[in-house]
Amino acid sequence: PATKEEAYEIWKDIEETAHSLEDIVSASKPGGRQGDAELTRLVKSIRIDLGQGDSILEQCLTKGEAIIRDPSSLPNPDALSVLNLHAFVCTPIVTAGKPIGLIVADNFITGQVPGEEQVILLKALAGQVGQAIANATRHEDVQRRLQELSTLTEVSRGILSTTELETDLCLIARISAQVLNAKGAVLRLVDDQTDVLASKAIYGISVGEMVAPSEEGGHAVAEDVLRTGKAVLINDTGPYLASNAGLDRRKNLICVPLTKAEKVVGTLTVFDKIHSETLGEEGFSYDDMRFLTVLASQASISIDNAKIFDRLKKT
Repeated sequence: PATKEEAYEIWKDIEETAHSLEDIVSASKPGGRQGDAELTRLVKSIRIDLGQGDSILEQCLTKGEAIIRDPSSLPNPDALSVLNLHAFVCTPIVTAGKPIGLIVADNFITGQVPGEEQVILLKALAGQVGQAIANATRHEDVQRRLQELSTLTEVSRGILSTTELETDLCLIARISAQVLNAKGAVLRLVDDQTDVLASKAIYGISVGEMVAPSEEGGHAVAEDVLRTGKAVLINDTGPYLASNAGLDRRKNLICVPLTKAEKVVGTLTVFDKIHSETLGEEGFSYDDMRFLTVLASQASISIDNAKIFDRLKKT
């Protein structure tokens, strides 16, 4: 409630209609009772700089214990001053033994310091919230892994179905970019005669954007991956510009090795993650890199098969 009058109306409605807890929660969702827009805006604007040690909220997080603020003994915390809170209790939300957030509750209407019974209730609620978040995270992780497995199965079927090397390379580059929601991809292989890493398939780069291999953003990164055999994820290309010519053309990238019998024979790079407002994606994730690494292992098998088939046709 934003005012005392609104609070009385809410409690009167609950008392008269005997709402269940489920009804009350449903009413607070979009389409139910509309919360105070200004209050919501203020809450979203609150930021706590951790590491200062003098904030009640930070102490609650670091200690992992509920803290009651009594205005007669504790100063008003800066982070919550915008809400004009005087007496409140805060308790941490914990998952897997690690505090991940806070619940703050106050007696806004009465202004009274929360009592022991209210603190116990809030701690129980925080425990349920932490468990719900953990369950939701696990569910999302399982769903993502299942989706990845399904995608890999389809991708592998498509890659392994062709025996034409050039077609195979182009297909791998295109699928890699599309699956990871990237602007483009470059597949590079070590030339058998010259022992030089060369671009063999490019997706997402127009003819007007084509440049010399040494100037193509990410070529030096690919050479590093070829040498070390370790995948690289770069979401901020700024620090790498001095040593990587052309990297200013890229916002971010992932480069993984292509291997044959534990020997690196090429690299697969995806670049410029397409921002998703829905998913809140700003760059590539380590899950993306892990997925591309698995995809690269399937691609390596397909490339080797296509090379063998190509040699057989020439004999």
